[in-house]
Amino acid sequence: RKKWKHWAFADYAKSDYYMANWMVRQLSGTMPNEDVDETHLEKAKQVLRRKILVGISSQWEETIRQFKYYFGWEDKTPFCSLNYIGAKSNANDHPRLERGSENWNIV
Repeated sequence: RKKWKHWAFADYAKSDYYMANWMVRQLSGTMPNEDVDETHLEKAKQVLRRKILVGISSQWEETIRQFKYYFGWEDKTPFCSLNYIGAKSNANDHPRLERGSENWNIV
């Protein structure tokens, strides 16, 4: 949405578009109109333990190596996966989150 383009995180979090516990809802299959409790959090954590593979962007080469091993990828062209996946085409600078700030407290 165009109007979101210049919103700060706090603007979004205070808007009607914000949904509390969004990731817990997604992972536990909980609808927006349902209350979320500890059982939903535990279900979400189970999903993460069983189904999620995480990479670390600051250690991109090692992340790609582990992905290649896990998925059985083989580069037909040298460094193909590293160049393609490691391109960081969606890398954006973000301000640091300072402890005690409005955004810190929202998160």
